[in-house]
Amino acid sequence: MTAKGSTKSILEDIGDPAVIVRELESFSKAARLFSTKEAELTQLYPNQWVAFYRGRVRATGKTLQSLLDEVDRKKLPRDRVIIHFMEQSPRAMIL
Repeated sequence: MTAKGSTKSILEDIGDPAVIVRELESFSKAARLFSTKEAELTQLYPNQWVAFYRGRVRATGKTLQSLLDEVDRKKLPRDRVIIHFMEQSPRAMIL
């Protein structure tokens, strides 16, 4: 396989680079927004799993499985949502 053939194969596998850039920028924006709202969300959804998509919480659940079921029911793209456990009392990590 030539280098040119390899590049073509890779692009076919990952898709249109412009679309990928837009999706990464969108995800980055959503992650920053989630980060700024994390304390507020922890108060609203203490000790719950949340799915954050397109700037807001779209699904919640007491367990990860119940959250994923809700994400699927609402037809949210699993590969595009930010899933996080809103732990009310964060644990100290010793590294």
